[in-house]
Amino acid sequence: MPVYGQFTDAYAPIMDGVSMVVQNYARILNRLGHRTLVVAPKARNHEETDPFEIIRMQSVLVPSKKPYRLQMPVFSPVSRRRLDREPFDLVHTHSPFVAGSEALRVARLRGIPMVTTFHSKYRDDLANVLHSEWLADALNTGIMRAFEKADAVWTVSESTLRTMREYGYQGRVDVIPNGCDMTDSRCGAEEAAAFVRAKCGVDAGTPLLLFVGQMAQVKNPMLVISACAEAVRAGSPCHLLMVGEGPHWQGLKDQASQLGIAERVHFPGVVRDRDMLSRFYARADLFVFPSLYDNAPLVLREASAMGCPSLLLRGANAAEDVVHGENGFLADSADLQPFSRLLIDLLTRPDALRAVGARARETLAFTWENVVGQVAGRYLEIQREYAKRPAKKRLSQM
Repeated sequence: MPVYGQFTDAYAPIMDGVSMVVQNYARILNRLGHRTLVVAPKARNHEETDPFEIIRMQSVLVPSKKPYRLQMPVFSPVSRRRLDREPFDLVHTHSPFVAGSEALRVARLRGIPMVTTFHSKYRDDLANVLHSEWLADALNTGIMRAFEKADAVWTVSESTLRTMREYGYQGRVDVIPNGCDMTDSRCGAEEAAAFVRAKCGVDAGTPLLLFVGQMAQVKNPMLVISACAEAVRAGSPCHLLMVGEGPHWQGLKDQASQLGIAERVHFPGVVRDRDMLSRFYARADLFVFPSLYDNAPLVLREASAMGCPSLLLRGANAAEDVVHGENGFLADSADLQPFSRLLIDLLTRPDALRAVGARARETLAFTWENVVGQVAGRYLEIQREYAKRPAKKRLSQM
């Protein structure tokens, strides 16, 4: 039985895209007979519920990126000793930072290949945090060098590959898409409507908008609330569900109050229950996600799997597979007036929303089973290719 390690700097209780990728990789690889362990930051008061092994490293909260934590392997001797004893055949890191360094250490210690996936716009993150383009460029150079040390580099979409090239990485990159664990068999329309009515007080038939993601400026949730307010002023009785948490959570609630739509905007927080989240998707008329930051957001796959059409920004990496009016909708601008005009128009066309949602289900919802089945086969290929390399060439990557 092969043994694989999934290394990540973000994991439960954080429910972002990277943590969901890692969780589904480990879940399905174990089901396929490949023993897979997750290596992640330790989180306070968190009880493990995943049906596979997890090695937690001591960590500290990152003040500028709450609730994210920085893992500290050097202060985790027990976890590190266990990690070093595991007979890994391949390690896969989903971050070029601490998780990437630890995965590389284990890979070189055991003489095994390391795969790394480019998930996020790291340089953009650094620029937002540091408020310095020069410093962000300098650190980005180091990040790209970290990718160069990997034996295989993956990313999640063709548009994300273009971002890697813009960041300066010129090596081989394989595109491995994200999947989805939701299907419309999770719940019916009536069940979803009854659940949302009980949970949020929104009656069946009332237009419902949905946003799922981190409440942070890079996701553009402020535009979602402002566009909802414009729709209400135009006469729509719509409501809005804002699912998630983040640094701007309170500010978004204040924004809804200032715009006079507080009673129409609901903030259920992070929803970790997948059945509950599926009901929100199934009940929503439109998933509104005007992010220019995300690469291949899982939330788009999830909405599509539940037959909910999405409104995104044209040219965004998230919109790579979306054709306007066919399997989703694309706004030409993130400016409030044109964005809200399109939103208001869509709310007057419920039949079009349903038809586009059905097409999104057919074209945008890839199952994790199919994706991870391909991953397992690729892991074996990488192991065989690595075994053929001269020992001297392997050492040169250290």
